[in-house]
Amino acid sequence: MKQFKDYERIIAVKEKSNGNETVGDMWIETKTFSKHTAISIIMDWAKDCSGRLTITIDETDTDDPLF
Repeated sequence: MKQFKDYERIIAVKEKSNGNETVGDMWIETKTFSKHTAISIIMDWAKDCSGRLTITIDETDTDDPLF
């Protein structure tokens, strides 16, 4: 199993849609959570997801000047 370095953020992306596959709109919503956020809180935020939910552990170096 991968060992994650010291990370600060979890990023969740949910797919949303209105209509069907031929008529309607599709979009994504993104939210950043603290590393201390319980997965149940992230899942509660995503409860209206109508497609894929992607959860990413952001290992970006916050000391990097390009961050």
